[in-house]
Amino acid sequence: MNGVRRRGMTIVEVLVAMVLLSMMLGGVLSAVELSARTQHSTADLAMARSLAADLLEEVCGQPYVDPADPDESGLGADEVAGDRSTFDDVDDYHGWMQKPAEFADGTPIPGADAWQRRVFVRLVDPSAPDVILGTESGGKLVIVRVSRGSVVYSEMRRLRTQSWDRFTE
Repeated sequence: MNGVRRRGMTIVEVLVAMVLLSMMLGGVLSAVELSARTQHSTADLAMARSLAADLLEEVCGQPYVDPADPDESGLGADEVAGDRSTFDDVDDYHGWMQKPAEFADGTPIPGADAWQRRVFVRLVDPSAPDVILGTESGGKLVIVRVSRGSVVYSEMRRLRTQSWDRFTE
């Protein structure tokens, strides 16, 4: 051929360019997927923490002992198991579980259909809240656990003492 140069790309060059572009596009899509998954996970953690904090505040805002019968522990005659609107002291919540999550008045919490909240109240020594006791000593450890399916997303704990009631009356 008389020194005439052809301009253009060969099939091999086109194939190499396509392979390189598809590898780069795959990497970009993986990064986008990871980012979306991380944002979703962050939103889940924020929702779980909010649900736990809300319920923990509600439980710890109740009197330490039953106002109608200070010697009673657990559900009293005026409380209905599972109906937290009848709970009037901290230990009424022990063993309480709810799914889907609702406000105290029973209205559903928007976006919380799949979430479950569970409360545990343990008798503890106020000076050593990690030590669970079998008898009353002036301290109750309130634990709120929030899960979706079998995965626990948040667990919050607060020590509630009998002496706190004296400061808030």
